[in-house]
Amino acid sequence: MRSQKGRNGAAKLVRSLVLPRNGKLLASAGREPVLIFWYFESATVRAKLSEGVLSFSAVAFSPDGKTLATGGIDHHVSLWDVVDS
Repeated sequence: MRSQKGRNGAAKLVRSLVLPRNGKLLASAGREPVLIFWYFESATVRAKLSEGVLSFSAVAFSPDGKTLATGGIDHHVSLWDVVDS
């Protein structure tokens, strides 16, 4: 996987990574207010989502891999439907 760089060229802080049981789609979250989904095998970005939180502190897939839970440093918790195509 490639290193992600911030606006000033410094590496972005990743606080949480999660890979569902099927091993296809990795989700990463960190200091930036963006949730990134990666195709695990090719290390390419599938999607970037921003919810308006200050930053994400945790991510977790449900056991079936169809739902992603996120938690922000502002104590906001969200559930996301995940479609792996």
